[in-house]
Amino acid sequence: MIFSERVLLFMLLFPIRARTMCWILFAIAFLSTWSESAGGVSHVAHLGGMVVGYLYLKRAWNIAGFYRELRWRLRRRRFRVMPPGDQDRWVN
Repeated sequence: MIFSERVLLFMLLFPIRARTMCWILFAIAFLSTWSESAGGVSHVAHLGGMVVGYLYLKRAWNIAGFYRELRWRLRRRRFRVMPPGDQDRWVN
């Protein structure tokens, strides 16, 4: 996403754009999840890393903003909305 048009060498032989290379590596990891001989490699973890990296670069997963909003929701004052005419019932 940052340098998606940059040309990289795939397998040190084939020049390919970075965006296309990411899609190829994603497809390889996705298709490798169903292979019987994984060789001790967790391909689901690689897919998760790709998804988290994408969300991080898109700023869709803003942890600081999420934490601020969560703190605000926990500390805010909650008011009870009462229908008209019920004010006498809640007076101490």
